[in-house]
Amino acid sequence: MPPEALQMVQDLAKWSTTATMAVKIQLVYPQVTMKEIHMAWKELSQTYWQQDDEQLLSAKKLLAEYSDEVDIFELVGLPEGVEMLE
Repeated sequence: MPPEALQMVQDLAKWSTTATMAVKIQLVYPQVTMKEIHMAWKELSQTYWQQDDEQLLSAKKLLAEYSDEVDIFELVGLPEGVEMLE
């Protein structure tokens, strides 16, 4: 992927979907595939949402970060061994 196309992904990563990005990027760089755009977006966007290597813990931390905007409930009565995001 040309560095300029990667820069476009970086500029659009926070507010665009991969489909939206692909249209804009492929107009300028038709040789860049959707798969390349998706992989670049996935790597770049992780900085916005990945809080931990463990998926559930990462999601809990992210939700806690936005506790003024989301409701977090304490779940009771889950079967043993079941993990659930509140």
